[in-house]
Amino acid sequence: MSYDEFRAAIAATGMEPPQRIEAGKFHRFPGIGKTGANTSGYCRLFADGLGGVYGDFASGISETWQAKRTHPFSAAEREAFNRRIGEAKAEADREREAQQAQAAARAQAICAGAFPAFESHPYVMRKNIPPSGALQNAAGDLVIPVNDGRGAITSVQTISPTGEKRFLPNGRVAGGFFAIGAPGGSVLICEGFATGASIYAATNSYAVCAFFSGNLKAVAELMRRRDPQAEIILCADDDARTPGNPGLTKAKEAAQAVGGKLAVPDFGDNRPDGATDFNDLAALRGPEAITRAIHNAVTATSDKTEVVASRVNAAMRGAESLVALTRGDQIKISPICWLWLGWLARAKLHIVAGKAGEGKSTITNYIAATCTVGGTFPDGRRAPLGNVVVITLEDDPADTWLPRFLAAGGDASRLHFVDAHFDADRKRMAFDPSDAEHVALLEHRIREIGDVVLLVIDPLVAAVAGDSHKNSETRRDLQPLVNLAASTHAALLGVHHFTKASAGRDPVERVSGSLAFAALARIVWVVGRDQNSDDGMRFLMRAKSNIGPDDGGFVYSLATSELAAHPGVVVSRIKWGEAIAGTARELLKIAEQPDDESSALDDAVDFLRSLLIDGPLPVKTIRADADGAGHSWRTIQRAQKVLNVAAVKEGMRGGWVWRLAKNAKNHEECHSQSLAAFGNFGALRDEKPEDGDGNETTKDAKNTEDRQEKKLATLGDFGALPHEEVENASDSADDERGVEL
Repeated sequence: MSYDEFRAAIAATGMEPPQRIEAGKFHRFPGIGKTGANTSGYCRLFADGLGGVYGDFASGISETWQAKRTHPFSAAEREAFNRRIGEAKAEADREREAQQAQAAARAQAICAGAFPAFESHPYVMRKNIPPSGALQNAAGDLVIPVNDGRGAITSVQTISPTGEKRFLPNGRVAGGFFAIGAPGGSVLICEGFATGASIYAATNSYAVCAFFSGNLKAVAELMRRRDPQAEIILCADDDARTPGNPGLTKAKEAAQAVGGKLAVPDFGDNRPDGATDFNDLAALRGPEAITRAIHNAVTATSDKTEVVASRVNAAMRGAESLVALTRGDQIKISPICWLWLGWLARAKLHIVAGKAGEGKSTITNYIAATCTVGGTFPDGRRAPLGNVVVITLEDDPADTWLPRFLAAGGDASRLHFVDAHFDADRKRMAFDPSDAEHVALLEHRIREIGDVVLLVIDPLVAAVAGDSHKNSETRRDLQPLVNLAASTHAALLGVHHFTKASAGRDPVERVSGSLAFAALARIVWVVGRDQNSDDGMRFLMRAKSNIGPDDGGFVYSLATSELAAHPGVVVSRIKWGEAIAGTARELLKIAEQPDDESSALDDAVDFLRSLLIDGPLPVKTIRADADGAGHSWRTIQRAQKVLNVAAVKEGMRGGWVWRLAKNAKNHEECHSQSLAAFGNFGALRDEKPEDGDGNETTKDAKNTEDRQEKKLATLGDFGALPHEEVENASDSADDERGVEL
């Protein structure tokens, strides 16, 4: 019974195994689709009849078979079975190598006995190609040697006068090629001999024939290893009428594998049946069509590569225009249209970046509110009255965004939150700012609203679906939003973070993720505060501007207040101070300058919390990461106490892990403890809790003013805050989520 089952398994591959299979013996028979003397198929049934191996050398099939069993293998039986499989495969490999060696010797003898092909050969004349280095045997067949890349001939392809093609039985073709011309310059890789000869005749460039589509990738990789700097162009057969278009599909895969280009034959609108390759193209359109198609080869980087190549070819025929060009003398020069002079330009992207808890979102709320009522910006300039559209992926509109907006005096009737989008079936779905289709639908709604002067996205990184640390992916994903701002003539303001442990670097370089974020933005704002005191003084600065001044800013502080119309709703708001001079880097350097051990502890607290926020970690891992980040272990241990981190032993044999306690203190509480631990920071305020969010109110306004004056002396030319109560508030929404703590 096992013999019949074994034969049935082999037959299921398309091969016809021998009628009688002798157990323990290696059998050879025709491979898939082969007959007669072909022996690329093989099998071996193990002596016990309970397993075996089979395959086809030509197609690369290699399978194992196991008879049905009434009980599972024991460990010893499994080991013995695997050993027999290994032995059988090794025997098959030896058999294949022996046959390939015999075929290679025969191929070399055939080539030695052949002579250069005649130009009058019927196949050469019918294909209208030069012999191109092909040989010819006494029977009148063309002989095309298969080169393995090391100068050895492993097989041959023969082409009869009528065009019938055959490979030498058992000869190795995979990875082999036939080259026309001399290396140097571009490498043009194709499938068949006639195609390669036509390409070489049209371009005089090195043409490499891989014989069939499945061999293109191996040959391309071999060419790349031989010349890492070469321009490699895959000249595809366009098998448009064959399911899956194997010629185009395999050529594209090969081009992508080696960083090459893809050239596609362009047969025009009236493509005849059977026209697939560059030899057919030369016959229909002349050699100039080959040159043009190869010149129009495109980099194979996406699934749309062949579409692009086809469109380029069509454009070269004048069928369509793919790129619009405008002469400089036809462009009407126009000035920058400012929403806020020097700070917010219409139709441009802007970024406000800084550490978590510095009030980036609260500043954005204030800007939005100012635009909806035509209010004044911090420098006293009047904002144009208009509508605002907000995409917020972190702060809840109901309990955070809208309350802050109202606290800033905004008109809610002019504020619009992007909530969802509807598909073709009117199904409600979440809005995705990284989806170009969603952004296009949003543009339509913005035009319906009318008079939109400001677009806000918080956080900006939500618009990047790919890797936000890669320039190309970041630019690609942000471009739809940039285009949206340009098409709607609205200023686009995105909220972003600083990279951790980046103090001292240029502020633009501190913007988290790819440099493309800051590069695409026309203006970059940064926020910061003095880490050495508790008086809440912060500043907003321009760090970059391609269209105006790139320095200067304003002092501000964060305060909390209860919404008059909504008792119990306490929100943070902005209190603006005077304008300040200087660059963002200078001011950040002063504000973030370490103050004794407290700054080191603050950094360690932030570092340790960021490590443990997603779950416990082994102490060894924490210590290694701390060393890499430049934190002393003693400071990390103090941070452990501040954060109330528990040390837990994992089992009898397990190591120690640290776990962030459920009642771990928030960032502002940790900051206050670190200040108290090291002293010498001036008198702390008499404080008492005002609400359940941890916000506190100063009892003695005089102490606050004294601290402000002392801080002004420290910060030099920062300017002065108005003499009014400054409350120690934080951007609570960020802190409660633990964003970049």
